[in-house]
Amino acid sequence: MKSLRVRIFDTTGCFLGDQKKYYNMPRDQLFKFFLPQQYQYVVVSIDEPADICLYSIQLSDKNLLRRTELNILICVENCYQWYWYNHYNKYGNYGNEMTDVYVYNHIHKLASGQYPLTVSNNCADSSSYVAIPMIHLRINYFLDVVNQYRTMSSLNVPFSNKKFCLMTNKSNLNSDINKIVSQLSKIGTVDNINMYNNKIENVTCYNGIELLEVYGQYKFVMCIENSYGFGYITEKIFNAFLAGSVPIYSGSPIVGQFLNTDSFVNIFLENENNNPEVEQKILDEFCQKIQELNTDEKKYIDMINQNKINNQYNNENYKDHFNTVFTKRFDST
Repeated sequence: MKSLRVRIFDTTGCFLGDQKKYYNMPRDQLFKFFLPQQYQYVVVSIDEPADICLYSIQLSDKNLLRRTELNILICVENCYQWYWYNHYNKYGNYGNEMTDVYVYNHIHKLASGQYPLTVSNNCADSSSYVAIPMIHLRINYFLDVVNQYRTMSSLNVPFSNKKFCLMTNKSNLNSDINKIVSQLSKIGTVDNINMYNNKIENVTCYNGIELLEVYGQYKFVMCIENSYGFGYITEKIFNAFLAGSVPIYSGSPIVGQFLNTDSFVNIFLENENNNPEVEQKILDEFCQKIQELNTDEKKYIDMINQNKINNQYNNENYKDHFNTVFTKRFDST
């Protein structure tokens, strides 16, 4: 197995840090999640020569990147929603000609393109890029690990022992969260993830077993995205799936293109003209569904046992596009 050296700008995105923190992803998971598995990856210092460079959406200076490396931008954020992302503000979606691969959480379709002719090291250089929706990598990783998690006894809490509902958002960026919590509180107690800080503070939010054990104590886990966008589907709902809980999801309006909507409770409050009567009707129907699942063990277990991925999901053969980039760079003779 060929070994490739990787340098990581770990301050350019919260998940890239190498310390055990809630928003960081362990290195072995980072490589398994984002990189082809036909290679072995070794982290080197940011100042050393490398084969691959990983960075995220807060990198503002493309001069820190090298032409001799395969440059991969990985972004877990919703760039269309917020204004504080340095790389996106400066270069837009595909304006950094030093980037070979973009992995974006705010796009929902694979894209590729050719950069304009540039001059580098006194040589004319015309380069291309490929952009991969993050959801494809999330689904691929989920399918790879789901059986491993579902056989863990600590994640198989009986229906009768489960508490009602857990709210998982640590920020208050989405006003819909309070509306949904208010409705759910009429049915049962909605606990807040912050009450478990001592247990999960130094555990990754990316499928960390301690976090999943918290999720698994509940029948329902609120997986409300901090903002809405077609491609923006985060780790929250996959955590709930792995924990053996039913996700209450509010987020991408096209989530059903990727995930089986019979495997979770989907609520989307945005409606034409922001009509409050329409919103209340959505909330009432949502609460009725939750009430049924909360009291009917068979219906609840039936939902838990549903396949999680839409059986017509199209991954756009993203692996072929990604692997081609790697093989051209590292396997060509």
